[in-house]
Amino acid sequence: MTFGGKTETASVDSYSNLIYGTGDDNKNTVLAKIDYQFYINKNKRLKRFSTEKQFLKLFTKQERELKKYIDEYKVNFGSVEQVVKLCNYAFSKEDK
Repeated sequence: MTFGGKTETASVDSYSNLIYGTGDDNKNTVLAKIDYQFYINKNKRLKRFSTEKQFLKLFTKQERELKKYIDEYKVNFGSVEQVVKLCNYAFSKEDK
């Protein structure tokens, strides 16, 4: 605390990167993008998908309805949360 003087605060922008490496700056790699591979258990088999097209191939009977859901909710296959919601929706429609 200062007496009779001004106190100033600084605003600092913080940027961080996830860096893998050995400690040698020339060999470090910056993680720029994560590509997800999703797996679901369908018909007692583990099925893999990472894109909208691959997902829709797994649910051919509901393809039109799921495509509508994907477009309406703007599902991003880079978002785990959004894909989980999509899968839950697809399985709920499969039971009917």
